[in-house]
Amino acid sequence: MSGLVKWFTFEDFGAPELNNRQGDLINVLDACLITGFGVQTIHSITIENGVAVATFNSAHRLSQFQVVELSGASSNILNAEFKILGLTFNTIEFLVDLPDQVIAENISCRLAPLGWSKLFNGNQKAVYQAKNSEHNPYFLRIDDSRDAAYSASYAKFAKVGILESCNDIDDLTGVQAPFDPGSPNKNWTSTGSGSSVISGWFKWYYAVANNAATNSGIYESTGVTSGAREWLLVGDDDTFYILPNFTVGGNGYSLYGFGIVENPNIGNFLPFLSASNRNFSAGTALSITSALGSLSDLAMIKNDSNAYQNTVFGSVKLPFGITSAGSYNTFKHGNGYDFLFGPFYMIDNENSFVGEFPILLCSLYQNANIADRVPVVDNGRALMKLTFRPDRNLTGRLWFDLGGVD
Repeated sequence: MSGLVKWFTFEDFGAPELNNRQGDLINVLDACLITGFGVQTIHSITIENGVAVATFNSAHRLSQFQVVELSGASSNILNAEFKILGLTFNTIEFLVDLPDQVIAENISCRLAPLGWSKLFNGNQKAVYQAKNSEHNPYFLRIDDSRDAAYSASYAKFAKVGILESCNDIDDLTGVQAPFDPGSPNKNWTSTGSGSSVISGWFKWYYAVANNAATNSGIYESTGVTSGAREWLLVGDDDTFYILPNFTVGGNGYSLYGFGIVENPNIGNFLPFLSASNRNFSAGTALSITSALGSLSDLAMIKNDSNAYQNTVFGSVKLPFGITSAGSYNTFKHGNGYDFLFGPFYMIDNENSFVGEFPILLCSLYQNANIADRVPVVDNGRALMKLTFRPDRNLTGRLWFDLGGVD
């Protein structure tokens, strides 16, 4: 884990809405990666023994262990980012290196972005690069536009890919993943028409019919259920995971993400792209899966030997025979014991171990009684659980390591 972990959710004040509209996913990414969101006013700050308590005039809707950015204070030390360590409905608590005092002035507060760059921008398209471009020099291309051959009433998703080089929003001349040499534009264009249209290859779905979570197969051509979707984004300066709930009000969270894994064999960082691998017609029954499901793949630029593998895929492995749901649901855990976790492992196309995914943890025991999106503390670290759907009719649990609480 290389940088400060930040997290965002649809429940936050001022959060962008993820609805049945092309471009909504770009809006969520811009808010979390680039600009931050949810500007509110702090009306006073009381500092005692290095602990600051900031007071709002109303409920702030912030959560413990989120990271806020303050600005407009007379003290430059306060014009910085802080992790929320405690809170009430209208106060937040954080550590600051200032003497005891009461500051009675209006200070602006927002959720701090990951600090990534949006290098190129198009019509519902974007190319992003990590803040830590030394660890992750690769580019994430997002195409959240609707192809002319694809009906406006069909499922909503963004086409996604890793680029090794990029000079403008439509520059696809360098090495990219995924890539099919027999069909170089397979990931970005469409073929066919009507319900026979095939649009894209690696996809981040965010709005489909509600029955997608349980049916044996759904169709992109089925009408999309109306309404705003839940979502969660967790990341740092070189990796992030976005989990859109493609259903309305149900459990349809999928695990998507882009970032790097530290490889112990070559002493380098290798990029990954977690997505739904779906190069089928809109009228073909399919299962919406994330990269922890049995029907998904990881796009990678290089493998464990540092050789290009952009035309084949990597995979995810879990320890101790845990199912692809991310939890071992027959192992019980007594009260008073520490949490028990294992890493998610990245495997290349030759079944070689690449490394451990950052931030993500899988649980080695049942934890259905722990609330989603409510951080807990274990051994000095903040952890957060989310129930997700790696495949149809399969529910699992992810944990995110939000970092130390000191």
